[in-house]
Amino acid sequence: MFFKRVERFLERQSLTQVDVELFEFSCMNPIDTKHDVLNLAQRNPLYNTVICPMNTKFSTVGAGLAAIDNDHIQIAYTEAAEYNEQGYSTPGDTATIFQFKK
Repeated sequence: MFFKRVERFLERQSLTQVDVELFEFSCMNPIDTKHDVLNLAQRNPLYNTVICPMNTKFSTVGAGLAAIDNDHIQIAYTEAAEYNEQGYSTPGDTATIFQFKK
């Protein structure tokens, strides 16, 4: 339902703005997300790119890594209007650890 609302919003925006562009990124691998965001920012190197990560923790980390590498990328935070507290997340027995190299 949320995805459909975002799609309708983008359709409405594209009627009045010429620079609305869709872009896909990895929700599972922060390194892939980093590269996806960096590639997006390189399309318009004279402009700041503002990213508001609202997907997964992995994609949020990837957006942050891209912002560390490119000073023209800014991170914005928006508080969700509604949280799915009952079905959001359950603790597990595993942890995912990433080692980042400069």
